[in-house]
Amino acid sequence: MMGEDFDTPKTPKKKRITIKKTKDDSENTLNTLKKMKEKEDDILDQSDFYKYQYLAWFDGHYDIPRSDKYKELKKQIKEVCGNSKFECEEVYDDIINFFEKELDYFTTNIFP
Repeated sequence: MMGEDFDTPKTPKKKRITIKKTKDDSENTLNTLKKMKEKEDDILDQSDFYKYQYLAWFDGHYDIPRSDKYKELKKQIKEVCGNSKFECEEVYDDIINFFEKELDYFTTNIFP
């Protein structure tokens, strides 16, 4: 639809997500993944056009749909977080990358 202006969804103020510490690193990391995805979903749900553009970009950029990346990270958490704190930290870094930094990058550089 040519000629229509689309507003980029408003990014909520940066709010640190706090997770209740548990003895189980995998449970803590799974909770973090879920909360980060929900936060990003809330932003994407503000505009169907923006959401479509972002998901198409994500799928093309990583050759995997965002929903499959979420499932992949969940599986990875279950497999590695009980084994090694270091590997669990790597998964946590991936969560931040895929469910926060990529949307920020897209909003700033691809779809300003």
